[in-house]
Amino acid sequence: PNVFPTVIVNVTHKNFILLARSQGWKENLYSCLAGFCEQNESAEESARREVYEEVGLELKEITYKYSQYWPFSSNLMLGFDAKIKPDKISIEINKKEIEDAKWFTSKEIKDLQKKKKLILPNKEAIAFVLIQDWLKKN
Repeated sequence: PNVFPTVIVNVTHKNFILLARSQGWKENLYSCLAGFCEQNESAEESARREVYEEVGLELKEITYKYSQYWPFSSNLMLGFDAKIKPDKISIEINKKEIEDAKWFTSKEIKDLQKKKKLILPNKEAIAFVLIQDWLKKN
C-alpha cells in the first residue's frame, strides 16, 4: 500500500505553544503544524522546513514523540516536540499554507475551550496527544 510519511510538530517557546488552522477547517479548530516529508529528507528536516514554510520560525530542538497511521489519507504521522530559536518569535503566516497561527498559554487554551472559542483536534488524533502532553506540563 502507498503510505505517505508526514510530520506533525508541537512547536513551543517558554510557556507558549503554537497552534494553527488550515483553510476549510471547522471554525475555531486549531492544531499543530504538519506537512509531508519530501524525497531524500529526514523527518527532522521535514519538521524544520514545514515550520519555516508555514510560519517563518526556525527550530532549535526537535524531539521525536509518537507515530500514528492515519488511514483516511494513507499518512504515517511522525509526531515531534520542537522549540524555536529564541532570536525570532514573531509569526509570519504563509497564507498559501495555513489560514492562521497563534501563540497560546495553557491558561488561554483552557479559558477559550470553556467559552467554545477554541477547539482542539479529536482525541483519536496524534495532535491531541501532543497538545495534551504539553498542557499537562504547563
